[in-house]
Amino acid sequence: MNRTFLRNRTWLALLIVGLTATIFLIDVLTPVGVLISMLFAIPIYLTRFLPGLWMVPAFSTVCTVLNLLQFFLAPPGGVAWIVIVNRLLIVCLIWGVAYLTMQIKVLHGFIRVCSACKKIEDEQGRWMAWEVYIGHRSEADFTHGICEECAQKLYPESITGRLGKLIPK
Repeated sequence: MNRTFLRNRTWLALLIVGLTATIFLIDVLTPVGVLISMLFAIPIYLTRFLPGLWMVPAFSTVCTVLNLLQFFLAPPGGVAWIVIVNRLLIVCLIWGVAYLTMQIKVLHGFIRVCSACKKIEDEQGRWMAWEVYIGHRSEADFTHGICEECAQKLYPESITGRLGKLIPK
């Protein structure tokens, strides 16, 4: 199998498009009162694994349009006001999943780390402290302390108390 196909996640994009098309087709073939459109949450969540976070809102827009289009294309069924409220709730579900999906920040793939100083190389080839690298790609903030083992090695004249704070002898 072609490595570029796997590495670029083309297969995942095709899976997402196929799944979305299948959900839409099933939704159009069922009466308008049956809520197959709520399954659009699955491909929206899967877009988080594609490169580029812009894919999540773009795909959510497509799913919203398909959900509303199904309202006009599907065979009639159900009470009109309930069907309309349910379709609006599905739009809320789609965008709720999109929002929550965009809040997930995960590092993946290979991260190149200097074996001497532990700096990390970013996508542009610049080396930076690991705290900076992770801080730019997540919601994490860092603070520094010292563990008891290192404190005993580095500062043998002192003993360490709770939480690595140095307490003079």
